[in-house]
Amino acid sequence: MAGIINQLGRMLSRGPEAEDQALKIELAQALELNHRLERELARLRAVLRGTAGLNSALNYERVLDMTLDLAASAWAPSNGEPGGLVGALLLFDGEQLRMVSSRGLLQADLRVPVPGKHGLVEDALASGQMRLSDQPENDPELGRLLAFRRCQRVVCLPLAVGLDVYGGLLFGHPNREALTEEGLELLDAIAQQAIVALQNAKLYSQLEQEKQRMIEMQEEARNKLARDLHDGP
Repeated sequence: MAGIINQLGRMLSRGPEAEDQALKIELAQALELNHRLERELARLRAVLRGTAGLNSALNYERVLDMTLDLAASAWAPSNGEPGGLVGALLLFDGEQLRMVSSRGLLQADLRVPVPGKHGLVEDALASGQMRLSDQPENDPELGRLLAFRRCQRVVCLPLAVGLDVYGGLLFGHPNREALTEEGLELLDAIAQQAIVALQNAKLYSQLEQEKQRMIEMQEEARNKLARDLHDGP
C-alpha cells in the first residue's frame, strides 16, 4: 500500500511539470504559426505592391521582368527559404513561341526551343487554363530543359484574352509541396494583370513610335520648305 501511495505521489508531483511542458509546446507552435502568418502577409503585401507597379509600367522589357519577379514571389515558400524556383515567360512572335525572359534556367536551356506544340505548354495554351504537371521529365518539350527536369512540379499559365493567346508563364520547383492553392490563385491573378500590362506597354511603344515618325515627317517637311525658300522660284 505504501508503494502505491508513493507512486501516486510521484505522478501528482510530475503533473504540473507535464502541464507546463505541454503549455510550452503549444506556445512554441502558436509562435511559429504567427511567424508563418506574418511572412505570408508580408509576401502578399509585396505582391500587391508589385501588381500596382506592373499596371503602371509602360516599358515592355520592364513589364517582362516584373511579371517573372511577381510570379516568383507568389511561389516563394511561406517558410522564407529561397528554394529552387525556375521560370520562363513565353510570348508569340507571329506564330513562333519564344522565350523572352527567364529565372533560374541553365545557360544550355536558353538555347532550347519551347514551341508549345506538345505536352503541358500546348495543353495550357490550347485550353486557356492553368495546367500542372508532376512529371516534367516525361514532357516532350519540358523534358528537354535540364532545369525543369529537376523539378517535381511545373505549372503553366496561359496569357490569353478571349481567343487571343499572347503566350504563357512557366514555373517549376524541386519541391512538389512548395506551391499552395493560395499560391496558384496568386499566379493566376498575376497572369491576368500581366496581360493588361503587356498590352498597355505594347500600345505605348506603338504610340511613341508613331509620335517619333510624325516628328521626323514634320522635320523633313520644314527642311524641304527651307530649301525651297532658299532656292527661290
